[in-house]
Amino acid sequence: MQAATEILWGLTGRQFGLCTVDNLRPCRRTCPDLMYWNYPEWMGGGTYPQPLLIAGQWFNITCGTCVGECSCTTVDEFMMPSVVHQIIEIKIDGVVLPSTSYRVDDQRLVVRTDGGMWPLCNNLDKSDGPGTWIVSASLGLEPPPLADLAMGELAMEIIKACEGTAGCRLPMRFLTSLSRQGVNLTFPDPSVYLDKGMLGLDFCDFLVRTYNPSGLHMPSRVYSPDVMPMRRVNT
Repeated sequence: MQAATEILWGLTGRQFGLCTVDNLRPCRRTCPDLMYWNYPEWMGGGTYPQPLLIAGQWFNITCGTCVGECSCTTVDEFMMPSVVHQIIEIKIDGVVLPSTSYRVDDQRLVVRTDGGMWPLCNNLDKSDGPGTWIVSASLGLEPPPLADLAMGELAMEIIKACEGTAGCRLPMRFLTSLSRQGVNLTFPDPSVYLDKGMLGLDFCDFLVRTYNPSGLHMPSRVYSPDVMPMRRVNT
């Protein structure tokens, strides 16, 4: 089963799978995570205006917070490092925040909905307690139902191949034709579909053609020098 999982995960572009991560230490997406505090005069006593780089353009923020791109009022939010399947827990100052006090937008933005605000600072010198802000979540995309059918199909064929059972449908590269007693048999060249990421198994090929028709090796990513990544603290 593990071998079938690895094969299908690679053929579908490494896009499916859930991973539980703890001890994520986020930063607010509004201002603090984008500000450039490299000059002491900008930090003096919380003076304003304060410079902020948004989408490659500089702005002077006079109130210390930013409005969202789709809202005329402040949208207090932070961005998770990957697609969110489920927020397990958010702790602020060592206290677990009720799940009704936030929501997830666009699969990555965690928005405050109870009228409160995410902390301005996150004390990374502490692992818990006052001054800390910690997120635990399940990240990634859950495999579709078709993946279960493909997994069972491929796992069965791998078992047949390992046990030398007749009728294994896994493609072999070395036999394309056979001549015996005046009878000539021609077999499809497995390389035709193996090189396209296909296995010659119905459900497996349906899965690959549906979710990775371009044959990508991994999901595309966009990096921006304007956005600092979230820090994950190892325990």
